[in-house]
Amino acid sequence: MYTDPLILKGNKDLQGILLSFLQSFFIMTPFHIYCTFYVVVAKNTRNCSLVFIKPHANSASVQSFIRKFLRKQNFIVSLEGDIHADMLLSETILDKQYAGIARRAMLLKASDLELPTSSFIRFQKQFGISWSSARQNDTIHNAIDTAAHLNVSYDRLHRAWMECVRADKMVKLGRGFYCGLIDTIPNKPPLFCINGFFMAMRAEYLADNASVHYFLVEWDNAAMSWSDFRKNVIGGTNPSLARPESLRSLMNARWEDLGLACPLDMMRNGLHASASAFEALVER
Repeated sequence: MYTDPLILKGNKDLQGILLSFLQSFFIMTPFHIYCTFYVVVAKNTRNCSLVFIKPHANSASVQSFIRKFLRKQNFIVSLEGDIHADMLLSETILDKQYAGIARRAMLLKASDLELPTSSFIRFQKQFGISWSSARQNDTIHNAIDTAAHLNVSYDRLHRAWMECVRADKMVKLGRGFYCGLIDTIPNKPPLFCINGFFMAMRAEYLADNASVHYFLVEWDNAAMSWSDFRKNVIGGTNPSLARPESLRSLMNARWEDLGLACPLDMMRNGLHASASAFEALVER
């Protein structure tokens, strides 16, 4: 659905209709709805991304570092604040934010997952067995079921997941859809796990004192594309491979100075940012 932002300005009836639609369709929180309207009614010559610091990296020093970085790059920070764990849980913000990842990690079974032919090919090339054979052997499970089958905690599953990532035993099958071979837990059978990182990550967000710090970041779309924003400003998912001038790379290089407990990695990579105009609209 496309709505001319200029038509919405000052038109309370249309604003009310769109608000009801968004609230029922996306089941958004008031914060999401406010930010969505901020994007919709703003001039369409500007891009706007939701950037937030993940709990493991959220501190005053990191907030200051990112704020200064963004302003030095001539971005406008039009809104910022904190969302604490109790709100993330009560409003189910976290599971909405990571909806695709969460569903595959927590709800969907292997038989529920639909894959294009290219994903079947990637799976077989990576692991030397077809997806259908692995399913028939009952060796593909979501994160919750993998932890239950192996009788391990989510934190232990996360450590095993990171071991499979470092050993190149993980493959991306689609957006928010990762499969790793968990085969390093002593006296446990090898299993293919879907999004094995998510449950430990979710626990970090919902810990008693956890919070995220968000920035609503604006820039002129003629000055920078979304692709350049992702690659050059935020940086790739893996901070050690991200472009040197990007936030993730700089945070990783300066992790001790910023007071972080350890260097960044693919799963604890410091921050999240909307990667496209549509994603930004849905997230906010």
